Amino acid sequence: MLWACELKPLNWWVNDQVIQLCRELLYWLGVFLIEAHCDHYFVQNCNLLHYVNTTDPQIEYAVNMLISVTDVELAKWFIHNYVKKYAEYNCPTYIQQLFHQIETSAQLESALSAVVEWRTESFRTESFAKLSTAASDLRYYLSDKITTRTCKIYNAEQATTGPLHGVFVAFVFLKCAGEIKTGHCLNGEMLQVLATVAGHEFGFVSDVFKKYDSVSTGNLEELMACWYRCVSAKSSNIFRHKCIPN
Repeated sequence: MLWACELKPLNWWVNDQVIQLCRELLYWLGVFLIEAHCDHYFVQNCNLLHYVNTTDPQIEYAVNMLISVTDVELAKWFIHNYVKKYAEYNCPTYIQQLFHQIETSAQLESALSAVVEWRTESFRTESFAKLSTAASDLRYYLSDKITTRTCKIYNAEQATTGPLHGVFVAFVFLKCAGEIKTGHCLNGEMLQVLATVAGHEFGFVSDVFKKYDSVSTGNLEELMACWYRCVSAKSSNIFRHKCIPN
């Protein structure tokens, strides 16, 4: 397999004919056995098949099986040893029954399509469930007072929440902007929250929050725009400059 990964071109691997790819790999292995030679991938001058006796009936049988296998035979093997077993242990009863009633190629295709559709729907349902849970957590965090600890927790869970982390950051900024709009002055605690939610990756933005005792609406809007430019620059590997408001 290691030799195949190195010697076969990329367009060979992206072929969607999985059965054909496996058949060719098995044929290649058969050729190695015929020649009783397969170089060790890491150790030079080391033949992994130096012990093989090509006149051994078992070796001859193995070679014959490897080089003569057809796509149909290999497909049947995969269906019996993999797909049917997967359906038996994972799929609902109605899909399992489809595999017990296969007599034609159309019925086989129908059973395989049912497995694919079920897996796709299961993945979609699971993804929505995770998203819903993350959204619920987000509502929970934002329904109460936002603290530095809350921001640290959500930052730590960024890998799990995914795109929702950006939503959380945006809501924190908007909540702070709302406080200013209603006449409240952002105190040191809220500035610390903003510094935390900006994250260590945008340290100079955080430093701005820590520097001032209060922030005006204009300053906050500039800082929000600055943070957005930082994120955009990070995603496109652009150096960030001239983004700190006066």
